[in-house]
Amino acid sequence: MARRRQQQYRRRPAPTARVDDGLADSAMNAAAGRLAAAHTLEELRILVTRSREANDWADQQAQHDPGPEALRRFRAAAQSLAEAERALALALTRGASEGESERLASGP
Repeated sequence: MARRRQQQYRRRPAPTARVDDGLADSAMNAAAGRLAAAHTLEELRILVTRSREANDWADQQAQHDPGPEALRRFRAAAQSLAEAERALALALTRGASEGESERLASGP
């Protein structure tokens, strides 16, 4: 008589804390909007450059001396960089649409 095959048990994955991307995205857009409203286009470009440098520095520090504090600094720097880049993109699109509307208003 053939042996009955044993049932294989599969572990359920551990529940993880999920971040609502919609809320994170809207918070990012709000922060970028505030930056774009408060700074000129040139200031935003400088802010993006400095944020990239800070992100690179935090990354190097985290690679050299890993730990929770280094991870926190890296995540904060990455968040600041993302906000600055989105603010610059927002300012560029606003500037392009405003320039386009002024050109259309002035006529040929």
